[in-house]
Amino acid sequence: MLKHILFNRDRSDEGFTVKLRVFNGFVEYREEDHVAVIPVYPLIGQVRWSTVRDATPIIWKEPYSSEPIEEQRRRKILERIIEALRFRGCS
Repeated sequence: MLKHILFNRDRSDEGFTVKLRVFNGFVEYREEDHVAVIPVYPLIGQVRWSTVRDATPIIWKEPYSSEPIEEQRRRKILERIIEALRFRGCS
């Protein structure tokens, strides 16, 4: 379950945080000390609505950038981002 923690951040009881920066074209996804910046794309004709593409690669920021993200986990992260976008009414 997601909860608002700041004006642009949501935290889940599953242990992840999503910082929404959709007007800047990305979201920041955080699991403990791992952080990834994932691009989001506006839906055509919608000012507030954005989505992520299914094939979007995810790479952790330093110092974890060489740590691989398996396909199943990548998909789970994308699902969580979509969940956060919907929770905020952005998707």
